[in-house]
Amino acid sequence: MTTMGKKLLASLTDAERLAVMKPTVTLLNSEECPIGAIPPQFVQPPEALAAWDTFKTVTEAAHPSDSKLIVIQRNEQRKAFDQTMGDMIDFILLASRRDPSLTVKFGLDSLGQTKSTSSHKMAQLLAIPLLILQAIDKEPGIVHCRVRGGVRGGIEIFIAYDDPTNEANWQRFDSFFNGGFVLPGLTSGRRAYMRGRYVFSQGKKGPWSEMVSIMVP
Repeated sequence: MTTMGKKLLASLTDAERLAVMKPTVTLLNSEECPIGAIPPQFVQPPEALAAWDTFKTVTEAAHPSDSKLIVIQRNEQRKAFDQTMGDMIDFILLASRRDPSLTVKFGLDSLGQTKSTSSHKMAQLLAIPLLILQAIDKEPGIVHCRVRGGVRGGIEIFIAYDDPTNEANWQRFDSFFNGGFVLPGLTSGRRAYMRGRYVFSQGKKGPWSEMVSIMVP
């Protein structure tokens, strides 16, 4: 078994890890998965999905004021994620020797460029914004949002307060044109769910970001 997958993931931020691996995990756990059987020495699809979900939960809960113990626990979760996803990447790369299209199908064609690519370039490559939310002390109803790697053209933000799995609950909030902006007028004391997508020239829109959430102060 190789270790290429783990090394590639280690060069990414937590948000980039999740964004890069989402297409792979989604395809692995779908009926359209092009791999009929995965050898027992490699991680199986349900385990990959569980690892992705767990790390997503841990990442979204991260806060600058977290205690040292929580940071250590999060680091351990990161190691487990890299090991699980790294093994899956290695398996797909090995399988691609017989079917060269597999890396593209699993969304892994961009990983080969990771070593020589900065976080900003990686975000451009994926065309998926990476949102980071932060409450502003003593400012009720206001949340600061930062887009890792900046904004190309513009970004539109959608927000939901109720069940985010129900598409009807999402409403367009506003469009922004820089990498850091304030979201005012939110409902204090409620958890807000947010997602964004780049808006390019001629109105073309990119894919949605991963959903993030925050308790509005």
